[in-house]
Amino acid sequence: KMDNGALVMALMALGGVWGWHKIDRRDASSLSVDEFKNKYKKNGIPVIITNYTNDWPILDWSFERIKEECDTDRVSFKNKGIHLLQNLPKIAFETWGKELEHVFGKNMEELFKMYENGMAIGDFVDYVVQNRTAEEVEKQDFSHLMHYFLPLHMHSFPLHKFCSKRLVKDLTFPRYLLGEYIREWCDNSDVSGPVYGGNYDPEIFFAADHSRAYPAHLHGVSADHLLLVVRGRKKYVGWPYAEKEKLIRFDIGSRGLHTESSDEIFLAEGINPNFDLQPSLKDTKGWEGEVSQGEFLYIPCGQVHQVQNMAPTFAVVFRVMDSDVVKCSRKLEEMGANTMEMPFQEDLEENVRKWEHPQDVSFKQLWNRLCPDTPEWDL
Repeated sequence: KMDNGALVMALMALGGVWGWHKIDRRDASSLSVDEFKNKYKKNGIPVIITNYTNDWPILDWSFERIKEECDTDRVSFKNKGIHLLQNLPKIAFETWGKELEHVFGKNMEELFKMYENGMAIGDFVDYVVQNRTAEEVEKQDFSHLMHYFLPLHMHSFPLHKFCSKRLVKDLTFPRYLLGEYIREWCDNSDVSGPVYGGNYDPEIFFAADHSRAYPAHLHGVSADHLLLVVRGRKKYVGWPYAEKEKLIRFDIGSRGLHTESSDEIFLAEGINPNFDLQPSLKDTKGWEGEVSQGEFLYIPCGQVHQVQNMAPTFAVVFRVMDSDVVKCSRKLEEMGANTMEMPFQEDLEENVRKWEHPQDVSFKQLWNRLCPDTPEWDL
């Protein structure tokens, strides 16, 4: 008799779990911008783009090089949802604290200090790439939210603030997200860095093996994302928000739980599904796949998703808002999601400009072309 775990693995090997699809893997040489937009972007379907970044300078940044060139810079972990732990009821705080000590050998006070103090980048790289003990990995159970706070990870850190802008100078912007942009937001460069198609510039992620930044979640600010794995490997599972009733939203009383970025949290376990514990997942429509070094994963607007790092990982995420995202955001709003406010949507629609003949460009070229009337961003 085949047990539940073995059955899941067998089904995945055959191409998916029930209604889950293997994410398409497309070679960039045969995936045009038009096909990407019409087949994947407009339909909210993820895709992995391969053989695209072979000659991109950003791929030359290994963990060793980052440690060598950025050693004295510091990273902060203050923006992680530590407020959730600090505001737990007393009994829950004590229970979660016991779980923390059982798995990681630390108490809550030590964890808070780690988040408060941050680390030098060189020390953090060593922390990320060190081999985790088999005992710690075996004890890790992502059904408990405590397990998303350690190992420490750098999540959604603005790339233009990292390593004195050394990495952003080597960044190439992918043609697949060059279509529309917002001219009026060029004036925010001192605050937001080089802005493209939204008020977020590319962000950097670092994470240890067998770790996750968050449970399954829907981004609180709607956007399309392209995730580039520079080093390491990630496993991804995603579902359309229309499946929300089957994904077990994490509710506290009458409201849902959100991250520090207003992301809506769900308890669905898609990386290692157990249909005995969560039978509703069997009936969901979803996608799953793995993205490796040098590959892009497109994460569409409106997708509840879950990601696990399968090795020490360094990634860059490009985030874009355009008219497709506005349509997506309005659909999410109609379904009750916590997404961008209406004035923000209207601003996107009213101030959009078109980019003709998209092509891969360096970030400096992008900034100078999109914002010719503002001072050149210091690159």
